[in-house]
Amino acid sequence: MKRIVFLGLVLALLVSLVPWETGTGRAEAAACKAIHIVKRGETLTRIAARYGVSVTDIVRANGIRNPNRIFVGQRLCIPGAPPPPPQCSWQWINGAWMWVCGPKPPYWPPPPGPIPPPPPVPTPPPGCAITPILGFGKVWSERAHVRAKLGCAQAPERGFAANDQPFVSGYVVQDLDSRVIYVMFKSGSWKRYPDRWNPGDPINNPWLVPPPGYYQPEYGIGLMWRQEDNLAQRLGWALRPQQSVSASVQPFDGGTMIWTASAGVYVLYNDGKWERF
Repeated sequence: MKRIVFLGLVLALLVSLVPWETGTGRAEAAACKAIHIVKRGETLTRIAARYGVSVTDIVRANGIRNPNRIFVGQRLCIPGAPPPPPQCSWQWINGAWMWVCGPKPPYWPPPPGPIPPPPPVPTPPPGCAITPILGFGKVWSERAHVRAKLGCAQAPERGFAANDQPFVSGYVVQDLDSRVIYVMFKSGSWKRYPDRWNPGDPINNPWLVPPPGYYQPEYGIGLMWRQEDNLAQRLGWALRPQQSVSASVQPFDGGTMIWTASAGVYVLYNDGKWERF
């Protein structure tokens, strides 16, 4: 009799250790927007919050008898319709068609079939009195969309004493002759700021300590970075100290061209956008 009771207790213990539900059969059959593999320490409440569904929905989709008992490795159907496919379209970016699936990158592989023809380019103003030369001339003459958007040069190319400095989220060129600073943001926009630093002004802010491997900008670039509204947040820390660099600039009806020995040719359009060549 004692032996029968003992065997009964052992069987009861074994049954209690076997999970009532695995969720696998129902998970594969149900309309699931995802299959979740349970990890150590996870609960249904935590899993439901991760996927934006209710615990009840997961329980019903998987036929779970006890919501407090799930086990590591269990496959759970996360109910709900799959997310809609991204809205994609051809977009003309930096002189080329790209298949873009929004609202943000990455770019997805384009569909099969021919690439659309380039969009029509407006004809540049005829009879420019000044023809750009050297690097500016090459970009202006070989790229119709640049030539059309910039129009005619307003003055010859001018070299200037310059400092430049790369940042986490942009590139800065300081024109020491004209006392202006050009900021090209990685987002594709640019702005021009006055250089307000004068000898005797603080070189930097000693209370601002950058992380290892980064730098606080100094002098005119640093003053602009600290004082212009939200600029420090937009640019981030500098990637190296500022350094003198060979540079030139040329104004156009529709924008400005800037060249530095460090970064090449930037085309700054009057609509606030830039391209680099």
